[in-house]
Amino acid sequence: MARLAMIGGTSLGKGELQPGLESAGLSVESLEEVDVETPWGDVPMTVVKVKSGDNEEHTLFVVQRHHGKDGKSTPPHKIEFRANMHALTTCGAVACIAINNVGSLAENWPPGSVGVVEDVMCLSGDAWTFSEDHAVHVAMTRVLDKGLLQVLEQALLTAQPERGDDVRMRHVYARSIGPQFETPAEVVALQRNGATCVGMTFVPEVRLAAEREMPMCAVVIAGNWGAGMGADEDHLDGDGVTDVAQAGMAPAWQALVALLNHLGISED
Repeated sequence: MARLAMIGGTSLGKGELQPGLESAGLSVESLEEVDVETPWGDVPMTVVKVKSGDNEEHTLFVVQRHHGKDGKSTPPHKIEFRANMHALTTCGAVACIAINNVGSLAENWPPGSVGVVEDVMCLSGDAWTFSEDHAVHVAMTRVLDKGLLQVLEQALLTAQPERGDDVRMRHVYARSIGPQFETPAEVVALQRNGATCVGMTFVPEVRLAAEREMPMCAVVIAGNWGAGMGADEDHLDGDGVTDVAQAGMAPAWQALVALLNHLGISED
C-alpha cells in the first residue's frame, strides 16, 4: 500500500479528482474532506482511498494549492506555502507529487505536452522556510527524487506516444512570482539562464519539502508558449491556458498510477 501526498493547482479541482483517478483505471473507494490545522492556518485536504487494477489499496492526501475562503482562488503570490507543505509533510505520506501548469520555454515542448521537473530556479527574491528563528541551510543539489522522476518519465513517454521521440521530457522549472504572465524579455532572460518552463508556484513547495526531507517529484503540463514564442493566437488568457492544461491531465493521471504502483512495491 502506498501513501502519497499530492499538490496541484487549477487543473486539480475537486470536480476533476475522482473522474481523473477513475480515467486512469483506479477505483475510488472513498473521499474524505478534512481541515488540517497548521501554525500558518487551516488547510483543506481530500483524503482519497483507491484500489489499483491488481486490487492493491493506496491512499492519496490531496491539497489544491490555491484554496481560499468562500470558494475563491488564492493568487500565487498570496499562497501560504508553509501551511500547504506542513499539512502534506505531516500526513504520513512517504513522498509528494506536484502537478503544475506552466508556460513552455522550449521549442521542442509545445503546449499540451506533459513532462517532469529535474531542477528548479527562483529569482523572485522571496524566501520560504519553516525555520524563522534560526538558520537552517538545506542542500539543494538534488531537490527532485531521481528514482521517482524516472518512474514518471517512463509513464509519460508511454502515455503520449503521439509526441514522438523529439519532445523534451525533463525540465528546469523557473518561478515567476505572478500573478501576471511573463514578458518576452523575461522569457528570453529565463531561457538564457537554462529554464525550459515557467510557473508561479512549485519552487517554494520543493524547498519546504527539502527542509522536511520529503521525497518530491513533479509533473509539468505546458498550457501555453512563453511570451514572444509561437504565433500570436497561441497566447491565451488564464482561462484558455487552464483549458489546455486540463486536456493534458490524462497522461498525468497515468503517471500517478505508475508512481503509486512503484511506491506500493517499495513499501511492501
